[in-house]
Amino acid sequence: MLLSRPFPKKHETLPSYLLRITEANGYKNIMQLLTTERIQFSNNRLPSKKIFFGEFDLERIASLANVESSELHSLKLLPYSSNHCSINGRIYSNKSLNFANVRICPECYREIKQFQFINVLMPKTYCTRHLLPLVSIHPTSGKLLTWGTHYLWREIRHSDGNHFHFDITDAEYKTNVLIENAEHHTLDIAAHQIDLPGLCDLLSFFSRFQQLAFKNRLPNIPHSHVNYCRQYYLPTSYYLENWPNSYFDLLAYFEKNPLGHAGITGVRKCFRDLYDDIYTPENRHSSGYQLLRSSFENYLN
Repeated sequence: MLLSRPFPKKHETLPSYLLRITEANGYKNIMQLLTTERIQFSNNRLPSKKIFFGEFDLERIASLANVESSELHSLKLLPYSSNHCSINGRIYSNKSLNFANVRICPECYREIKQFQFINVLMPKTYCTRHLLPLVSIHPTSGKLLTWGTHYLWREIRHSDGNHFHFDITDAEYKTNVLIENAEHHTLDIAAHQIDLPGLCDLLSFFSRFQQLAFKNRLPNIPHSHVNYCRQYYLPTSYYLENWPNSYFDLLAYFEKNPLGHAGITGVRKCFRDLYDDIYTPENRHSSGYQLLRSSFENYLN
């Protein structure tokens, strides 16, 4: 049994809880905690995604931490489909989540002593409460922070977000405000109630098709890197601020510059990938895609 056994917190993710156990018991990272307690992984590497989904011996960890295994199971992400998962009753697209790297506001961590799920979202790059960029890079090595970073909890505790200061644009700030607001309240866009997963779907949709249309120059770094996401999601606030005209402008662009190739006729000739994306059955539950479908049909009419 572990010497120090913190209890899980409400709405905490499994990696966050494991990291608090790691800190409380002096392990250097989650991998050392699990292997010391005879939980093995292939290639001796920490599989971050499996940590989120609890694909290891949770019962043993529950026994060592002296908590009910049901409490740990409640912290993990649940597979919903091949490309979606759920947590706290909300269904997220896997592509909206950053499983590999850690982003955190040092001030938030000092206050609540846990890693917030909202910072796992790919478009989340800034803390509007403390006016700090999310820390995602080791202050000494310059490497991306991961769930396997040695003494991550210590590095975060002593980090200063201003060390990684960058000039945030008005558009990036507005996007982060929307994300933080949607964590607790639905957003009203054109009489549609958009929840946090739906907002993430909208942000991903517009980033993708903005890039397809206009080929914005993006940094040659991993797509999970916060600086890549800052550029990739930059145009998204414009689309939501100027709804639906901004969306209609994008659709008009693809009418003049079709996504389909020769041999495709009808609506899919102009909007092939976009059409397939908004009408795929996998996205039928998304409040964001419901808005996209409704407005797309209004545009056609």
